[in-house]
Amino acid sequence: MSRYDSLRASDADRDAVTERLREAAGEGRLEPDELEQRVDGALRARTYGELARLVADLPRSPNTPWRPGGRTRAVARPALLGAGLLAAVAVALAVV
Repeated sequence: MSRYDSLRASDADRDAVTERLREAAGEGRLEPDELEQRVDGALRARTYGELARLVADLPRSPNTPWRPGGRTRAVARPALLGAGLLAAVAVALAVV
């Protein structure tokens, strides 16, 4: 289990998974009834883990708009860099 599996998903995350499911159905990977069940599950999903299970058996393509935890990691790295920079400035000001 990934540490991102228990993080809450956003509406944008649910929409991206729904779009991926529709693409998979268009590619012939999902039957209509299975698409309906998975879309319903995506719209009710609360966490990245629940969303990830809905697309786990589908191949990823370069155009896949959603990856579990992808957005969180993209935001976390700049936030950490910003916090480090702020701490360095605070130390420099304290020394001066």
